Amino acid sequence: MTQSLLRRLGVRDQNLTSLSICKADKAGVEQWLAGLPSANIGETTKQLYEMVEELLKLQTPADNRMQVLELIKPLLQKNIQSLSKHYQHKQALLPKKAQQVVDLTHALHMSMANNYTIAAVELAHAKSGLLRRPNKSLTAKAIFNAMAELNAALLLSYQLYAPSPRTLWVKLHHLYAIAKELDIQRLEVHKDQAIASVYDHYALCLLQGSIKANQLRQDDLLAVVDLLPGWLPLVKVNEYKAGEIPGLFVVNNAVDRGPVYAHLLNKQHLDACNIQLSTSELVQSIRQAVDSTDDSTATIDGKAVRTDLLNHLILAWGKCTKRSFMRIESDEQLEVCVGLNAAHQFAAGDTDLDTLKQYAAIALAREAAFEEFHSYDKLRGPIDSATDRDAMELEPENGDLETIDIDYGSAKQTLDYGDATAIKVGVNNASPGGYSLTLQETDQFKIHAGDLVGVKDSTTELWSIATIRWLHRPSRNELTFGVELLSPAFTPSVARPIFTEEEPGDYVPVLLLPEVSVTEQSASLLIADPSIQPGQTLQVLDRDEIRIVKLNEQMAKTRAYAQYSYENFDAANDSEGASEDLFESLWGNL
Repeated sequence: MTQSLLRRLGVRDQNLTSLSICKADKAGVEQWLAGLPSANIGETTKQLYEMVEELLKLQTPADNRMQVLELIKPLLQKNIQSLSKHYQHKQALLPKKAQQVVDLTHALHMSMANNYTIAAVELAHAKSGLLRRPNKSLTAKAIFNAMAELNAALLLSYQLYAPSPRTLWVKLHHLYAIAKELDIQRLEVHKDQAIASVYDHYALCLLQGSIKANQLRQDDLLAVVDLLPGWLPLVKVNEYKAGEIPGLFVVNNAVDRGPVYAHLLNKQHLDACNIQLSTSELVQSIRQAVDSTDDSTATIDGKAVRTDLLNHLILAWGKCTKRSFMRIESDEQLEVCVGLNAAHQFAAGDTDLDTLKQYAAIALAREAAFEEFHSYDKLRGPIDSATDRDAMELEPENGDLETIDIDYGSAKQTLDYGDATAIKVGVNNASPGGYSLTLQETDQFKIHAGDLVGVKDSTTELWSIATIRWLHRPSRNELTFGVELLSPAFTPSVARPIFTEEEPGDYVPVLLLPEVSVTEQSASLLIADPSIQPGQTLQVLDRDEIRIVKLNEQMAKTRAYAQYSYENFDAANDSEGASEDLFESLWGNL
């Protein structure tokens, strides 16, 4: 039973009787740690990584596994903190080395979490003492520490606008279920701390999973995370039963997904949920703090927090309605470019479209498997061209998109890839969902409702992607337009369609958008090619590798672009027992 549960949670079997690195006891591990070259972070991290990976396969009593982990953890946390300089406060599109560091950091957190999960599951099913009952205090500690590692991995994903690691949420849900079954969820593991129990840590993860982190910058995200422990007494995590009036967020603990808005689920999916998160008391407290100040900051637990950030949290955790937007007046300026090609060019920087095509050709040549892509039978499946919901067409009732041309002087504005132009525009107001912007008569831009726009503010080099939702001309020399933010970060890439009996098509620019788990929006792809349809298979360049994806639901469509969710056919990362070291090229460069 223990092994079957661990397998469901994505934890490998334990088939080693001893460690090759050192003796698996306190004295052996302490001696091994003392011999590590602490001045060489690359070599030290390599050996720590090898240790926690090998420990995952070791057959050892749960209390001994806990002892070894507690000995390793301080040095591991110190090295992880040192690694963070490679990816914190950087653009979302990281260079190869920085992305390897991120992958390594995720691997370390998840390996530690899996080790603690093994200990927790074994302790929960073990019988000890005269009464033959589980060791509740040690079990609670194992679950608490596993959740801490999973929470750290979740935060790292949010910082980089990336999906959470596979099985992360289902591990959190099952660990909490174990704690509830043993009635240890409120047993204090760390006394006199804000996060003292398993219940506290689970509530913290649910809160963090519902802040719409994809709309926050790294610094803002860290500022919110710093406030979460103090807010835990104001939230409630309760059991949910079908037919009850749910809280704002609900959780299905059998699914690898965090909290979602209850109103977004149909009755069938809502009835399958069994946990609810209520944040009404917290929202009321935050709103009172915002209302009590006339400044741009409010004081929360002795810390100055920007009111626009608090307003974001009010909207994220408050009663969610379809048109519940809090407009924030602003006098800043944004840099804006129009069109998918223009956004692609500015986000890619020095990497132009031809260079990306060359990267794709090199990746194909390097991967021998791609030489057989002319026979795509193994990738083919039933194709349903119908989508779950109607594609969103931004067209007036007469069928024609509104076009407003502002063309002063003789300068010619083109949206060809090599001639993309960006200008600064004024912001009238902002909301978590987008902006109201103003074009002046000197801005020679041709825009349409439904166009894609790239948006960048003066404080960051990161481009966001948005779509124009409405236009209005308040005077002859001024045009205002509203843009809805599709994603605060995206990856410029190229893709080409794959046909079953023909050569692949030509590469076209695409934008890859990250997953937004709290709104159940999966990772998606923006493309301007009107010939692309749901169900088609594409070759997509992801950094220096080619991925094969199948387009699923058409999430939105205008005359300027289409947005599709997609399914990744590349399962290489799921294969177990890979013999080569994924980080071999990284150790010497740290």
